[in-house]
Amino acid sequence: DRRILEHLQALGHTMPFVGVDTSMAMLHKAQKALEGVTFDTRLLFADFSTEDFKKELNNIVDRYDLRIYLFMGNTLSNFYQSYITNKLSNMLHTGDYLLLDVAGYSEMPFQIHDKVHGRHTDSPANSPEKEFLLHPLKVFGVPEHCGKITLTETDYEAAGAQEVTFGFKVHTSCGFNLEGMEINLYPNDLVELHHVLTYNLTQLARYLGEKDLIVKEKIGGECMNQLLLEKQ
Repeated sequence: DRRILEHLQALGHTMPFVGVDTSMAMLHKAQKALEGVTFDTRLLFADFSTEDFKKELNNIVDRYDLRIYLFMGNTLSNFYQSYITNKLSNMLHTGDYLLLDVAGYSEMPFQIHDKVHGRHTDSPANSPEKEFLLHPLKVFGVPEHCGKITLTETDYEAAGAQEVTFGFKVHTSCGFNLEGMEINLYPNDLVELHHVLTYNLTQLARYLGEKDLIVKEKIGGECMNQLLLEKQ
């Protein structure tokens, strides 16, 4: 994350930065974002969950006494929670740090529901939130007026996570073409659009502690929060 690198640079620190992603598009975006940074940076196209990657990463970072791993953009929510937390814990060595970027709230679930729903559905038509929400419909040419945005919740109690699923409930029949095949949508059909995971930070910290990842510091924001963890 460029902001973190620039902050470290302003404090007089220098360190190499290695970015990893399974998407070339995201790596190109990162390359553009890192333009002008004086740190030694390298970007790797790889699947961090494989053993081969773990070995290669160790070859890169073992020469350094202090290692900080960044898991940004609420990426934690893209995986099964037990799988990804075990994978992160196994990848780190004792004394390594992990800066975890998560969407976290201290409110009760119904307030999360209202905040997340309102942030996306009440935004102006040309806002990033509304464009993100409706992007799947636009891709397939489904008119927004044919239905209504819905929201459902699923709790993952162990990790203190709540999954909010945005859907599109069809009111008026419509159709679209998918790779040459005509797809018809009828009233009461429900199309899933997006999944967003938010965390109770206290429960998440307790859950990570069971994986030997101990919270050393929490940096709070309006929505996104960063947890600095140390591997025990």
